[in-house]
Amino acid sequence: MPFDPTTQSRQSTGQFGYRKFPKDRVDVKSLLRDDRARVDFYGANLQRANFSQARLRKADISHADLTGAVFTRAELIDVNFSYSNLAHAELHMADLTHAYLYEADMADAHLTNAVAIGANFTAADLTRAHLEQIDLWRANLTQADMTQAYLMRASLADAVVVDANLTNADLSGANLINTSFVRTKLTGVNLSWADLRGADFTDADLSGAIFAEVTFDHRTVWPEGFDTSRLKA
Repeated sequence: MPFDPTTQSRQSTGQFGYRKFPKDRVDVKSLLRDDRARVDFYGANLQRANFSQARLRKADISHADLTGAVFTRAELIDVNFSYSNLAHAELHMADLTHAYLYEADMADAHLTNAVAIGANFTAADLTRAHLEQIDLWRANLTQADMTQAYLMRASLADAVVVDANLTNADLSGANLINTSFVRTKLTGVNLSWADLRGADFTDADLSGAIFAEVTFDHRTVWPEGFDTSRLKA
């Protein structure tokens, strides 16, 4: 069973043989010489550290300061980033499949063309984050703050975006097939050319949203009283 930061204690990580590093500074280059290492960076100061193309599968990098860190093309499958500061971090084309990002601060982070299939972003701060063409299939974005986020041509198919905030976000051209937006704030969101087939907008706030050339079908659930007559299916 994958490590669940919400139920497993810090002591339990020892059984997996994680290498320990100082909390203040980390020699990233020495780590990268052994790409098989399963590391523990819990609470570490990793500001502006360069992890480009690193293989950090199942690493614990929770509660860490990763401000401005670079993870371009890194393998971050099952990595635990919960409660970490990833503001302004660079994660272009990184693989975040099934990564844990509970309450992570990812404001202004760059995740263009990243893969985050099944990743958990519950209550994460993604304000102004660059998520263009990211793959968020079946990701959990419950209570995430994506105010003014850039999600052009992103894929959120089957994702859970419940009780979230996407005020003024750009989802133009996004794949939103079967995405759940229940009770989500979508004020002023740009949904132009988005695929909304099977999307669920129950009790969502779509005031001021832009719907130019959207695609939807009989499975699309709209907020009560929403007028679809102006939309082109």
